[in-house]
Amino acid sequence: DYVLVKNTRKNKEEVLEDTLVLAKSRISALDGEVEILAEFKGEEIIGTKYEQIFPYCKWDNEQFSQALTVLPGDFVTTEDGSGIVHLAPAFGEDDYAMSKKFKIPFVQPVTPNGHFTDDMGEFAGRAIKNFKYEDHEEEGADKDIIIALKYAGKIYRATNDYLHSYPHCWRTGNPIMYYARESWFIKSPEYKERMVELNKQINWQPPEIGEGRFGNWLEDVKDWSLSRDRYWGTPLPIWVNQDEKSDFFAIGSIEELKNGMYLNSDGTMVPVADCGIEIDLHRPFVDNVVFIKDGKTYKRTHEVIDVWFDSGAMPFAQFHYPFENQELFDSQFPADFIAEGIDQTRGWFYTLHNIATFLFDKPAFKNIVVNELILDKHGVKMSKSKGNAIDPFEIMERLGADAVRWYLFVNNPPWKATLFNEEDLAKTVISDFFRSLTNTYAFFSLYANIDGFTGYEPIIPFEKRPEIDRWIISRVNTVLAEFTKLMDEYELTKAS
Repeated sequence: DYVLVKNTRKNKEEVLEDTLVLAKSRISALDGEVEILAEFKGEEIIGTKYEQIFPYCKWDNEQFSQALTVLPGDFVTTEDGSGIVHLAPAFGEDDYAMSKKFKIPFVQPVTPNGHFTDDMGEFAGRAIKNFKYEDHEEEGADKDIIIALKYAGKIYRATNDYLHSYPHCWRTGNPIMYYARESWFIKSPEYKERMVELNKQINWQPPEIGEGRFGNWLEDVKDWSLSRDRYWGTPLPIWVNQDEKSDFFAIGSIEELKNGMYLNSDGTMVPVADCGIEIDLHRPFVDNVVFIKDGKTYKRTHEVIDVWFDSGAMPFAQFHYPFENQELFDSQFPADFIAEGIDQTRGWFYTLHNIATFLFDKPAFKNIVVNELILDKHGVKMSKSKGNAIDPFEIMERLGADAVRWYLFVNNPPWKATLFNEEDLAKTVISDFFRSLTNTYAFFSLYANIDGFTGYEPIIPFEKRPEIDRWIISRVNTVLAEFTKLMDEYELTKAS
């Protein structure tokens, strides 16, 4: 429910009168007297045009007919604000999705270093937020924007009592800018269904991670943003036509790279194979390789590849496949088993699965154990600052590596958070289990040595042995069979 209201209020000695459109439930947020002039549903004002707030961003393309138009969005709330929000497609995920859906102009009035562009009038060159870096400090334009809105009569109220969370850099404390920019993408949604199908072939421990957390991630998979604006990393091997950006190709090997020309610092070019410099697949060497095709010049795009792609390519990259070791790779892929922390659900687990699906139409691994955290005995995450961190080397030196390893196996499954209690380790593992084990062996070895038993004596046939011997042999084989079955299923704690 929305309303058209006449709002009369005092601002110091001045009486202000506004005609406003807002959600009916937001009338309480207005100051002064309110007269409802009309009531209507939000859908009735969809398509309504409104005036641009600042005159700086310009567009004249007719396809952008939805610009400055009221549109429907399911992310808008009526719990605060007016029930109508402004969109900034370059600075928000919901905003960007709306711009794609309704063909809203994509304007980017901010530079990558957080300053307004030159066409932004009195705000040109200003920082968008207060920030400080080493000895350099700048004041953001926020306050002056509010002042300009007041002078233009386009702001109802500026308040400091509205708080909301905003991301900041953990190192510098500076505000972080949410910034839409161009990227190279892998069209993962195009083979999403196959990723979902292949995931069902993997034995997940615990199963609910594969079906739930990982499965849900696959169901809602997005295009994979592959490129990063950094110097270090694997260069993106895509060469782009300098006159037509939609014309590009990828290089897949050193042999293909040799077909290019090496650009010297003096502007001359020689074939890569004859450049006299060792071929290097990293920057800056590859940045100087150009290709000339049909009179067109192709240069490498400047980005590097997301490091998670490197991680996901590990199964074949480690063997230099497909250039060699094809039989070795075939014998090792898919992997029998991997293990990593639960935080890798959207990291290594996903990139392994994604790349294996589109390159080989197979899962990258057959079995997986998803590790959880080891917490202190009270269930609190260990950290040096809290003083509850345990030095694993010190405790293994004192109590033995075998005891610590066994405790971690039998205390609870590794895919559940472990509450590490040294007292339990000393009692249940060392006192109860390991002492029983060593005492039993000591008892056996004492009398075996007295009797001169070497272990090389002739084996007595099973049917001639006493009943207690036959029971022991049966029990050993039963334990072995149960253990093997559980280990094959990666039920590590039950097996232990």
